[in-house]
Amino acid sequence: PGAYTLTIRYGGQDVPNFPSRLNVEPAVETTGVKVFGPGVEGKGVFREATTDFTVDARALTKTGGNHIKTCINNPSGNCTEALIRDLGDG
Repeated sequence: PGAYTLTIRYGGQDVPNFPSRLNVEPAVETTGVKVFGPGVEGKGVFREATTDFTVDARALTKTGGNHIKTCINNPSGNCTEALIRDLGDG
């Protein structure tokens, strides 16, 4: 954690807008986060079918918010869009 200067060069020249200052936050402890539901149980999940699962992040926060992001890898390895519904309880 802390403030750092990020320099990116290409062909020995600085890339535009670099060097740039950035602040690195400490890693988030996620061991208390639970994920469960039919979409992550490993059976009965079919390609191109809709399913769902729940992320219980109350170990991180007691309120909802936009702190949950998702990337569901499809068979080609790309991310598939997912609808996230905030229940407002963490």
